[in-house]
Amino acid sequence: MWVHFTRIKRYQGFLRATRYPDGTHLIPVPYPGQSESLVTFQTQIKRIMEQRGNKKVGFFTMNASVFVQLLQTMQHNNYTYPTDYGVATYEEFDWMTVMRPGISCIRQDSRRIGTDAAKLLKKKLETKEGGVPTTHIIPTTLIIRDSF
Repeated sequence: MWVHFTRIKRYQGFLRATRYPDGTHLIPVPYPGQSESLVTFQTQIKRIMEQRGNKKVGFFTMNASVFVQLLQTMQHNNYTYPTDYGVATYEEFDWMTVMRPGISCIRQDSRRIGTDAAKLLKKKLETKEGGVPTTHIIPTTLIIRDSF
């Protein structure tokens, strides 16, 4: 449940930041092992790249797993970032700084998310009359590198 809630919050923030009115810009990403969905995903990406004309296309993924699938699809079709497309993702991992060019991302402290969640849960379990917040904001930082 937390994963879905987090994705919804990330998506809502994305819509506010980009001012997209709806989900027409979304590309469904298959779960591992869904070969038919993977072919559909790869076909959609290829079509976007073929129809871009002289425009540069940017992709933003909501997590590293989706990001890796996007990069694999692009490499399979002989596209490279940032020459052919721009790319950024929501999560930051150490390997993103060693890739050349480095990957732009939104950084959020995963350790703090876990620590704060455990503290809130403990407090909620110990408090009989409620009063424990149901939401908690962890600050994010936009990290701009040369991936777009």
